[in-house]
Amino acid sequence: MAKKNYSDFRYYLKFQKLKTWNCGIKMFWVNLWIRKNEFDSSLNIDQEAMSVMRISEQRRYLDNIYRRRKIAHERELKRNSSKIKNFLQVFLKRIFL
Repeated sequence: MAKKNYSDFRYYLKFQKLKTWNCGIKMFWVNLWIRKNEFDSSLNIDQEAMSVMRISEQRRYLDNIYRRRKIAHERELKRNSSKIKNFLQVFLKRIFL
């Protein structure tokens, strides 16, 4: 019987750690700003955190990741297009001058 209580206690501690760290502090930290790169590790799905979330929390979490990835993607496209534009301007000036 003691082992069952111990395993229940370990499960409870793990659950509380995931709920506090992965669903609380870590989520707050990654939401402070939107990353420049859409492939940043903070935009990956945290399966451990999702395992302790309710269905409504999971939907909100996935919507949030999707929104932040989309914004990061649009920023990256904008940044890359300006780099390409600058490169072409310099390249064409060298060719025709």
